[in-house]
Amino acid sequence: MPDLWAAYAQLLALAIDGNGAPLLRLSARPFTGRTNQADLGRLAISCGDALPYVEGEPWPTAEQMVDDILVTMKDISPRFGGT
Repeated sequence: MPDLWAAYAQLLALAIDGNGAPLLRLSARPFTGRTNQADLGRLAISCGDALPYVEGEPWPTAEQMVDDILVTMKDISPRFGGT
């Protein structure tokens, strides 16, 4: 929902600066958009864990990261895939 990105970015910035109350209040309200609260909670904790990047080596591109995640999903977690 790109139309909400700016508002969410402000809430995340506040949380990073130590004031997570507005973000917490938002997460406690029922969501009336195109998804439900359970979906948002699941998305919030989804991640692609990886080993730390080696200092001095170039960071992977977004495409390389996605390719790595897809290999992991196929080889390690074929039944539970990404969200």
